[in-house]
Amino acid sequence: MNNKSININNQEFTYFVKRSKRAKYVQLRINLDGEIELVIPKLVNYLTAEKFLFEKKDWLYKYFRFVNNKQNRYYYLGNILSVIPENNLFSNNLKPTLFNNKLFLPLGNNRLSIKEHYNNWLKEEANKYIPKRVEFFSGKYGFSYNRITIKNQRTRWGSCSSKRNLSFNYRIMYFNSKVIDYIIIHELCHLKEMNHSKKFWNLVEEIMPDYKIYKQQLKSFFN
Repeated sequence: MNNKSININNQEFTYFVKRSKRAKYVQLRINLDGEIELVIPKLVNYLTAEKFLFEKKDWLYKYFRFVNNKQNRYYYLGNILSVIPENNLFSNNLKPTLFNNKLFLPLGNNRLSIKEHYNNWLKEEANKYIPKRVEFFSGKYGFSYNRITIKNQRTRWGSCSSKRNLSFNYRIMYFNSKVIDYIIIHELCHLKEMNHSKKFWNLVEEIMPDYKIYKQQLKSFFN
């Protein structure tokens, strides 16, 4: 992918151009990092795709105004947190403390931003929380996997590889426990059905009969 920029209401936005053999038409995607991807089918020239992008300028501007408000918030298990930075220039060892939806965040003497400290804390929480839930559902429903990875995926909340390895985006910790369970169950079911066929969704429904509620909550997070 190569990157270009577009000016929208005197504000520069970077977007990435991706050629796709599978795409049938020009697509505009925004990944979980808020990056714009312009997907161009093999037989469509760039100028046609660029025209499509410019026609969406107003929509992009409204979208990013809305998303930026969300991205400037701090989430944990379905709650919006108040982050309270604590400056202690003499220590890096103090740990964040969560109490009554308030996250007391020691900044230490490094140069990380508040957002970076929060993300590091969220990753630690994800590494403690997610594997336990995967183990619970695997034991209860007979799933077998090789490895779990918690990372910052740009376009997915979770994934399952053909080698039976599971990956989860640490930011699923934004959501309430039911949505997190849905994401975990979704990826576990791919261990038996590596597709999104009716058989796959039937398997998800067997484990979580009301999964559609949490699927919609996940889908609507940035909408």
